[in-house]
Amino acid sequence: MGLSGGEDFKWSLPQLREIHFRHYNLRRSVLVDQTNYFLNFEKKVRNKVYSRILSLRPPNLIYYGSRSPAELLKASGLTQREISNFEYLMQLNTIAGRTYNDLSQYPVSATLDLDNPGVFRDLSKPVGVLNPRNEEDIREKVNTNIYFKCVFSLQSLQYKYITNCFLILECEHVSRNLHNWIDLIFGFKQKGPAAVEALNVFYYCTYEGAVDLDAVKNDVERKALEGMINNFGQTPCQLLRDPHPRRLTFDDLVAKAMKTDRHLSLFYFLENLKVYFVEVSGESDPLVFVCVPRSQPKSIIQHGMLDTMVTVSSEGILGFHGWLPYEKAISNYFSFDKDPSVTNHKTRKRFSTQFAPGLKVTPNMFVVTHDCKLMISGGHSDNSLQVYHVGKNKRLAHICRHIDIVTCLALDYCGSHLISGSRDTTCIIWHIEQQGGVCVNISPKPLQTLYGHDNEVSAVHISSELDLAVSASKDGTVMMHTVRKGNFIRTLRPECRVGCSLDIPVIAVNDMGQVIVYSRESQPVNTKDELTLHLFSLNGKLLCTRTVNSNIGHMICKGEHLITGDDQGNITVYELFRLRQLTSLPLYVPVHCLAITNGNSHIMAGLRDGKLIIIGIKSPNEIR
Repeated sequence: MGLSGGEDFKWSLPQLREIHFRHYNLRRSVLVDQTNYFLNFEKKVRNKVYSRILSLRPPNLIYYGSRSPAELLKASGLTQREISNFEYLMQLNTIAGRTYNDLSQYPVSATLDLDNPGVFRDLSKPVGVLNPRNEEDIREKVNTNIYFKCVFSLQSLQYKYITNCFLILECEHVSRNLHNWIDLIFGFKQKGPAAVEALNVFYYCTYEGAVDLDAVKNDVERKALEGMINNFGQTPCQLLRDPHPRRLTFDDLVAKAMKTDRHLSLFYFLENLKVYFVEVSGESDPLVFVCVPRSQPKSIIQHGMLDTMVTVSSEGILGFHGWLPYEKAISNYFSFDKDPSVTNHKTRKRFSTQFAPGLKVTPNMFVVTHDCKLMISGGHSDNSLQVYHVGKNKRLAHICRHIDIVTCLALDYCGSHLISGSRDTTCIIWHIEQQGGVCVNISPKPLQTLYGHDNEVSAVHISSELDLAVSASKDGTVMMHTVRKGNFIRTLRPECRVGCSLDIPVIAVNDMGQVIVYSRESQPVNTKDELTLHLFSLNGKLLCTRTVNSNIGHMICKGEHLITGDDQGNITVYELFRLRQLTSLPLYVPVHCLAITNGNSHIMAGLRDGKLIIIGIKSPNEIR
């Protein structure tokens, strides 16, 4: 897409997650996507671009076909979903037109003690009257609609100065009287009596629809209005005209889910979980990978048909099973339809290239694209990256770019990028080719090659949205690079005592870029390793650590929770932000791989004995 006066750039359709109308100087003229680009069009052109993009049906776009923020909120179903308060407020702010790019709307503090009530602002009052000294003064001005005198003319060069000092003005007016530096009339748009009483009214130019800059022909007047908007900001769009829907109680939520045959997140029922055993492979063939791809068509669930669950054994046997997470008529509420070829020696599906001799096969070596079309694998003796078509059981690509064994793989959330790590100490970022929203292959030409480790890369993660690639190595380091340009950001180094060696076999990264590192510290004399979980912020700050008793074979991060499986056969759920243990389930057989299904309804665990463990919520009768 070419922009006048700027650089050309483009995105693939699967990369688009959200496209919103945004106000630029209160003009409805901007589109924005998750890469945080703001594109300013003339209004008619903007509408054509928007309509054209929607007509192409980007596969990962969250919201479709609604232009007004109020309509968008209604169509989103946010008030009917089971989400955290934080996620709900962030979604509301996004729909209403706020942006992460404006620090005056999303202030950042270097130190924030969430246990101190004093750090939270009084949300019943606007920012301008948080200081009690300002309240009476501003109330008088609101009641009398006083005109302020100008300090200097708008026709001077001071206008530019005001624009540059916007953030300073925002900081200053919280604790002092706001001085009017330009010839403005401070008024307010008539809102409800309660808003006026609470002084929750703002300068009229900040409201949507109050000013039409395109209709102002006088340059001086238009610049004056632009100065007002830049100075005082833009009030978010009004989302609701009716009272906000009542928040459901937990019992209401459960009852509603039962009536609508809808499964609930197991994170709400951590004390009421039940374990089911399913035989997948043989006792001598551990299960090392399991997943239910994320974005299979919703119509499948709605019509009672089965999703596909993919499994891989340590001997490379592939299983494509049927999975339905919730069916009220079944006693355990889910359906598992085993792939019969797994136990039939004549019909077994397996990788055509063997795994490298002596290599420990781990879940990090496999990924399945979100549409369940492609299976991508590493760990092969010829150092290749291999791509298989799931439905046709056919190898599509055999790519050799690493000069040693591929040890780990990861897909980004949108399924458009893949990252591979190798014993050759490098990582490579690849593009997933798609046609009509369907994954068809890996582009054979790498996008980026990342360097910096001194030993085998053991685990990787990629987030195109955060422009973040994370890799861990057996040299005890975690490195962070950008995805688009491959630039080095920083190195994370968990503490290690002098004379000891540190290995990092597993990492997990949440949606906000927080990195969970599992490390094994080996001592030359003592045979017992020191096993530790470390939580780092996106900026590389160590937030907390936790010592664990058993070696972790795999771990996954989902929202505010971390799930681990260890060699003693325990599945443990932690509160992520403090690494506080919430619950632990003993399975008594070493856990080799973990996955969580769509909607967080079930945890899957593959065991050393070849069994698949399915963990779900007890029936309502059992809970009571």
